[in-house]
Amino acid sequence: MVNTICAGFDKHRNTGSEIAASLDVQFGEQIEALGIDRMLASHKEIETFIDGIPALAERKKDARWPEFKEDFMGYTQERWGEPGDEADDAGEKATPSPPAA
Repeated sequence: MVNTICAGFDKHRNTGSEIAASLDVQFGEQIEALGIDRMLASHKEIETFIDGIPALAERKKDARWPEFKEDFMGYTQERWGEPGDEADDAGEKATPSPPAA
């Protein structure tokens, strides 16, 4: 999976959502069976994962990485996140809006 992410990022023509979709097609059943789906939908957990994998941590230094990662996370949150899991840019759960009066 890491090789797929790195190769897609390095090619400069793949967006994060395209790479996430590719992972879903190639490894979707394994991702869910191993419980990796929840990690892929969490900003905080994905940051920890990226920092722990040297190949991804190196790419994180690239100026294009933030846009790639956000596009990637957009797909993974939609695909594997649960209702109400929308996260803000800091990776925290969004504050729910107060009920309408």
